[in-house]
Amino acid sequence: SGVWRDMEHVIAHEAGGHAIGLLADEYANEGNEEKIVPANIVNTIKEFVKADCYGNIDLTNEKEYVKWKHFIGRPGYGEVGFYEGGHEYGKGVWRAEKITCMDNNAWYYSAPAREAIVRRIMQLSGDEFDMELFYTNDAVKAYPYK
Repeated sequence: SGVWRDMEHVIAHEAGGHAIGLLADEYANEGNEEKIVPANIVNTIKEFVKADCYGNIDLTNEKEYVKWKHFIGRPGYGEVGFYEGGHEYGKGVWRAEKITCMDNNAWYYSAPAREAIVRRIMQLSGDEFDMELFYTNDAVKAYPYK
């Protein structure tokens, strides 16, 4: 039924995204849609990034510095770019794709989120992450939300 389907999406967001991928939320809370992420939250984001978390958001929208620059312009990753809003604020933080599991519990992780999840699984299993192997095996290269 619809309730269980919705629960699957919440589990994907909470367990797959937060617990395994160490990902940040990609939405703005109600009332925060036009607010810039405050300095104390910026500092918190930076601390989480230092701890190898939040691979799916960034505090810049500059192509040469953003975490997911290696996906931009790569064949199969046409939707990867800059979408403002994340970590519960509408301004001053960016995500790589418009609609994702970490935004609205959609049944889709962004490319940087998939990378973070695979990196984490590899780390926990004691294996080394290989970006070229990731590209070869990344099954979700077509953005399902047009």
